[in-house]
Amino acid sequence: MGTNVASLYWAARWLVRQSLVFAMLKSWVDDCYISLFRRLGCTWPRTILTIMLVPEAISTPDIFDATIQGVRFCNASEIYRMNSPRLLKTHADWRPAIGRAIYLVRDGQDAITSFYHYQVTRRQKYLTFNTFYTRYRQGAFGTQWHRNVESWLIGGKESLGENLIIVSFADLKADTVNVVTCILHFLGIEATEHVLGHAISEAGIERMRQIERSRRGDVGSSDVSFFRGGITGQWDHYFTPKIVKDFQQIETKAF
Repeated sequence: MGTNVASLYWAARWLVRQSLVFAMLKSWVDDCYISLFRRLGCTWPRTILTIMLVPEAISTPDIFDATIQGVRFCNASEIYRMNSPRLLKTHADWRPAIGRAIYLVRDGQDAITSFYHYQVTRRQKYLTFNTFYTRYRQGAFGTQWHRNVESWLIGGKESLGENLIIVSFADLKADTVNVVTCILHFLGIEATEHVLGHAISEAGIERMRQIERSRRGDVGSSDVSFFRGGITGQWDHYFTPKIVKDFQQIETKAF
């Protein structure tokens, strides 16, 4: 199977599986999704929210995975059995089955760099960034960043109106308390300043890496860690002038 054919196959497979998953979930009116492009940084806000909803969670991945489940083909039947209202995470493009959502958006070049480290570095594969980017553009890894963002900022925003809030990852890092407070208000969750401060502290990057080390041992470089810390600007070490030009062109066309 040639590279282009294989990429088309995996892209089509991704779209079909996403459609099947949402069909299996039987979306309910009270559902709310936390949506974002893959490897963009959802573990952080999801951990904060879980600690507030389940105080005994204390940053335990097993609990926040169960409390705010990621929408996947393998657990669609389990999510279907959950009680309403369901708070879920998805990497899917916006679709009519989603009636209420928090969309987390991040600089595309940072997002793709983070995605590269997840797909390649963390899994100890040898694949240059140039090769990765070429395959990414061919659709080998599913929906591309600009398509995902376009679907939410145009289609989702127009359809959902006040049932959609858009959260900038940069704002979340710079003003965590106020941004999380806005998210809580949107979700109808009440919390004291003490509870909010505790949740944010427990979900801190060093705390999460400590838990990761206790489970996996020393992973070495932060690029290998699942918790990279939402690094900004690192794309400059990977994007060649040719890739920058290509990315800017598709970004301009999308918006």
